[in-house]
Amino acid sequence: MKYLIMLVLLVGCAGKEYKTVDTQMTVYGHIDGEKIGIVDHAIVVQKETSTEAELKIQEFQNYEAARKLDAVYEKLVQCRREIADPRLNGNGIVKQIPDIDDMHGSAEIKEQIGLNDRNELMVVKRSSYLERLTLERRYGDTMKAMTKTITGFNKECENELRVVRVHSGLPAERYAGQGHFDGAGNWITTRPREVTLDDAFILKASMVEHE
Repeated sequence: MKYLIMLVLLVGCAGKEYKTVDTQMTVYGHIDGEKIGIVDHAIVVQKETSTEAELKIQEFQNYEAARKLDAVYEKLVQCRREIADPRLNGNGIVKQIPDIDDMHGSAEIKEQIGLNDRNELMVVKRSSYLERLTLERRYGDTMKAMTKTITGFNKECENELRVVRVHSGLPAERYAGQGHFDGAGNWITTRPREVTLDDAFILKASMVEHE
């Protein structure tokens, strides 16, 4: 017998997404893990995925999309900060940068605290699978759109940065690293690459000293 003492902290959606799914079809071929066949006199392409795999795939895709978004976002932050730098004749005011926080929604959770059928005191959390999958897909679409937008901002910013760098006596492109391999095949760095604007002016001063 199960004895349950229940404390509801947050009630989620009832999640009426369950129904019997008809996967029957007359199969005539396969392509990339999908079936090609006939259902109700229509030729269809059908792919069957477990609920576990579907959610994992979406979460992995979102992880990769988040990495790409973070990369282009950091480039935009650096570019706009450098354009605002007084050493490049900037006014010190960084142009507003789009906010990429809080884009991931959370499924509502129903939490229960009580004794299970093994007489163990447990905390049980449940949320709607369909709601979570929908939120993950929406999150992925939002990140892709934001990545496209920020990439466009980046291109505009980099073009502007090239101009102000030249006007300030720097090369249009960031200094690339230089070096060579020694007789043992080890790479010897003779000039580090530019990572920050501070690096640019240090490298410029060093080059002037050696002229």
